Amino acid sequence: MFTFIARSAVLLVALLCLKAQAAPILFLSPAVQTAPWQSPVTVDLMISGLKSEDPAQVLGGFDVSLSFNPAYLSLASVDFGPFLGGPGETFDLVEEDLSSPAASIVRLFSVSLLEVSDSACIFCTGPYLANLQGDSFALARLTFDWRAPAPGVTTIDFASATLADGFGAIIPIAELIPAQVQIPEPAAPALLGLGLFLLARARRGGRASPQRARTHTPPRCWK
Repeated sequence: MFTFIARSAVLLVALLCLKAQAAPILFLSPAVQTAPWQSPVTVDLMISGLKSEDPAQVLGGFDVSLSFNPAYLSLASVDFGPFLGGPGETFDLVEEDLSSPAASIVRLFSVSLLEVSDSACIFCTGPYLANLQGDSFALARLTFDWRAPAPGVTTIDFASATLADGFGAIIPIAELIPAQVQIPEPAAPALLGLGLFLLARARRGGRASPQRARTHTPPRCWK
């Protein structure tokens, strides 16, 4: 019996340590993409691994800064996700620093005005953060425009990141995963279209040749 109790105690301590070490991941999605030439580039700022049995483990706000190369991309728009609340239920801020020619910084700041859950507030009414959030959801969607005159590869990376739960306590972050965007060769789509057009034209010409031959066959002479 003593051995069973001792092993159970060790297992319980191990589980508590694993739960304490659990931390969410911030990542940009898609992690790798090849966007069409001169088309908008869309990247989602995502979080995963946050939801747990504890209702306090919800996201109450975030302060994330992303860096990108202004020679390749320019920020067009930022749309915050609905998982911290709808219009009038959050305080959102977007700041862009273009002072450095090597790397532009865009800061995304959002704080929810909603309560964590119905158990955390007696006289409050929903919606509650615990009901809005799942294990993985988008914090914001960023749209960029191309600026590069030539093909290449550029990275959108994390400059800094801070998360807070529904009570204002800091949430540790396990990992930050950037995104890579490839700019294709501008002439490639045009050359491909031209090649398909010439191939289709050659096939039509090949099918039309026997018809022309039959049409211009000289008439037979009858005796």
